[in-house]
Amino acid sequence: MRNNFPSTRASALIPRAAFAFAIISILGIGSRLDILAQRNFSKIYPVRQSIELRLNNWSGQIEVQGCECSDIRMKITIDSKGTKVNPEMVNGVLMVDLGRDNPGVADVGDVNFLIRLPSNASLDLMTRVGNVKVSDIHGATVRARVTEGDINLLNVNTSSLIAEDKTGGIFFDGELQRNGSYKFSTFEGDITLRIPAYSTFHLEASAPNSRSITLGNFASAAMNSLGGGRKLSGTVGDGQATVNVMNFRGRISFLER
Repeated sequence: MRNNFPSTRASALIPRAAFAFAIISILGIGSRLDILAQRNFSKIYPVRQSIELRLNNWSGQIEVQGCECSDIRMKITIDSKGTKVNPEMVNGVLMVDLGRDNPGVADVGDVNFLIRLPSNASLDLMTRVGNVKVSDIHGATVRARVTEGDINLLNVNTSSLIAEDKTGGIFFDGELQRNGSYKFSTFEGDITLRIPAYSTFHLEASAPNSRSITLGNFASAAMNSLGGGRKLSGTVGDGQATVNVMNFRGRISFLER
């Protein structure tokens, strides 16, 4: 008589297949929930005068793009459902502060910003974990602070610039203004400054650990090496601008733009 019951091997495979399918389904649902939990929204602010942006983020990317425009367009991506972001415009200053908007919250998750605004805006940007990228800005002041991440400043021409990092690299591509002040510092990571060949400035540069300070075509007889290569001090051209660079563990490099 023919046995119509499934074999023992087939019977054993059925629960395994069902278990594997359940795991795949759970993982798929988890991925969809992550996507659904992520929130995206945009805001537009008309601008009738010079503008200043102050952005204090905890974790996430900040990208600011200058443009020939008459408004500010902000796109925000929020990973955590409960995180609040409430930008506020007061007297020409657009303020975004995750600490103010989420008092008592230890972890707000990643919040990413993409902002387009007039190129003459002044900026004060900070994020604890994440990268900061600024491009095509010609305002009076630019300040970027990062605890863990990189700072990239592209086509930034301002008279006052501060870029401070703890663990990450700094890249600056721009022009030095007459009587301008430029400060770059990081504890770990390389600092690269790409400026026009005609730039003139007084330089104070320190790399106490790596002793790696490369001036390239900006090297001059007026530059003094101190501490066995740990510091360079001197003037390039007539020293119209002031440049201070501190890198505790990484390298400092100057390139022609």
